[in-house]
Amino acid sequence: MSTKRIAILGSTGSIGRQALEVIAAQDDLSVCGLAAGGNWQQLAQQAATSGAECVAIADHTAADDLTAALGDGPDLITGPDAMTDLVRRCRPDILLVAVVGAAGL
Repeated sequence: MSTKRIAILGSTGSIGRQALEVIAAQDDLSVCGLAAGGNWQQLAQQAATSGAECVAIADHTAADDLTAALGDGPDLITGPDAMTDLVRRCRPDILLVAVVGAAGL
């Protein structure tokens, strides 16, 4: 059975955090991408523990801090279209949209 690659939009929220716990407990699931609005500290920690290939953050002002925290880790995408760009770049098998309101659309 092949591993399913999952991207989570809104990974720092309640649903995203719970999804990461479920994925970590399954051998046939892996995280390919994570996206958040502005919580760069938690996003950096999630990227380090999940092995995500790409991370995206909508808040441009957090980009420098997140870049430093990620080091040579995953690719970083920033800006208002970061979530869309993340999905295009990492091409997940499964996309979990855990973003509140119109931002998720």
